Amino acid sequence: MANPSADLVIIGGGIIGCTIAYYATQAGLKTIVVEKNPRPTQEASWAAAGILAAHASTDQPYAQLSRKSLSLFPQLAVDLHQATGIDIELRSNGSLFLCFNQDEFQNWSGLAKRRQNRGLSAEILSPPEIEKLEPMASREIIGAVLFPDDCQVHSPRFGSAMALAAQLQGTRFICGNGVDRFLFQDQQVIGVTVNQEQIFGDQFVVATGCWTEQLTTHLEYPLPISPVRGQVVMTEVVPQPLTRILEGGGAYIVPRAEGKILIGATIEEAGYNKQTTLGNTLDLIQVAVQTVPCLSGAPLLKTWAGLRPYTKGNPYLGRLPGHDNVVVATGHYKTGILLAPITGQLISQLLTDQTPTIPLEPFRVDRHASSTID
Repeated sequence: MANPSADLVIIGGGIIGCTIAYYATQAGLKTIVVEKNPRPTQEASWAAAGILAAHASTDQPYAQLSRKSLSLFPQLAVDLHQATGIDIELRSNGSLFLCFNQDEFQNWSGLAKRRQNRGLSAEILSPPEIEKLEPMASREIIGAVLFPDDCQVHSPRFGSAMALAAQLQGTRFICGNGVDRFLFQDQQVIGVTVNQEQIFGDQFVVATGCWTEQLTTHLEYPLPISPVRGQVVMTEVVPQPLTRILEGGGAYIVPRAEGKILIGATIEEAGYNKQTTLGNTLDLIQVAVQTVPCLSGAPLLKTWAGLRPYTKGNPYLGRLPGHDNVVVATGHYKTGILLAPITGQLISQLLTDQTPTIPLEPFRVDRHASSTID
């Protein structure tokens, strides 16, 4: 049999790779996705809590990227459901940042005022107003900020829907083995080998999350992406259900539609170790119980951990220097789920020689300074 070939070969089948495939196939590109796991979206994409939050008050590039991506979710949720029958459980109830001391309250209320001054949504709440919105929240909270535009999705469902939608549009997934090496002709990448099989393409996207540095080293341009472990705890709904995302005390509490509650997430430099640990699990539980006291009686159902792809500053979105037909989309850190739609659109536009709807200059691979996130 002839070796497979495509207009576009995407290395990495996480939510970023699958979303790029979704938009690229819509744009008419014959696409292959290579994923090292047996199925797509099984790493950080699956482990994420699915929070869609864009709290920044400025017009910095990252803030614009986040707000634009958030605005794409309502229509995308409809499109994915129509195409695949999968409900990604988009919920638009907002998020509530709860403050236990005056310093926290001043910082977050200051952000809220800056957002209001720029015409963005945020509300500063008193304890009685908090109690009215979330009766199960602690009475020790001295104030809160409500971000009404924040949303959430069920991350595993979102990943499954995106992968299936891309496949239904013609994307071919080759799963179970990672890329061994790149193939070159006249110093240009023309293909990759996967378990000794050659796969050829015209263009390539590296969307391999925290494994990106290992892969781009083979292209003589190692990108500084490191894994940051995030542990998550799952429990069940409290007597009176929570209606929105709660944040505070260094943790978040996310109520899912099926009645489960996620508590997360740690920030740990643990290499590629995805084990959960007693101490960090206990820390998350203690913060959750401090925030919602009745959770103390809730059952501990499950714990897991994911590896976020961290790089200093903005994610990398753009062509890899020295390789005109290789594009990188990685380094999204905690916001891979949030930024997946806009990343998919922008990279697809880049691959098809369209002008990106948001300038990619601040996210270029060879940038020398990072934009500030406020």
